[in-house]
Amino acid sequence: PLVVCGGRLHVSTYDTARIQADGPYNVDLNLGAIPLAETSHDGYIVLRNRNPLPVKLNTWNFQSPQGVYFHTTFRGCLRPSSLRALRNTTLKLESAKFKLCTQLEENDVAVFQVTIQSYITEQHQCNLKIWTAYEEITTTVRFRTWIGKLEVDQEQLYFNNCFPVN
Repeated sequence: PLVVCGGRLHVSTYDTARIQADGPYNVDLNLGAIPLAETSHDGYIVLRNRNPLPVKLNTWNFQSPQGVYFHTTFRGCLRPSSLRALRNTTLKLESAKFKLCTQLEENDVAVFQVTIQSYITEQHQCNLKIWTAYEEITTTVRFRTWIGKLEVDQEQLYFNNCFPVN
């Protein structure tokens, strides 16, 4: 038989720890607003091999501007049997049974986890690059760092029935 395929992986990004069985192709991950010097919530980059041949993950690299610190983790691979129950639901990544792999077989899914911490207040754009034998996948991670403050107008605070009672 003659097999024709591009060898390209299907990329989806998620800003929660729940993924869909077949999410839309998306190479942008928006982590939203992050307080200055605090750690962001986790973002996820999910790669799915829709090819009839295995695709090897050669290497990956996260590129960020100075003053932005990150933690990138390769969580592992999920086999099709783990994803079959996902017809119309989502999979919680905390309870997923990942396998260590460097090669994605047909319909396997690989998951990368990204966490950001920034000491510069502005809008940022970082890149996670993943190389296979067939392509270079560049996922853009966007976020904005803010310094927040909370002001309380004491004139409008009323506490009835509190201890001690005056």
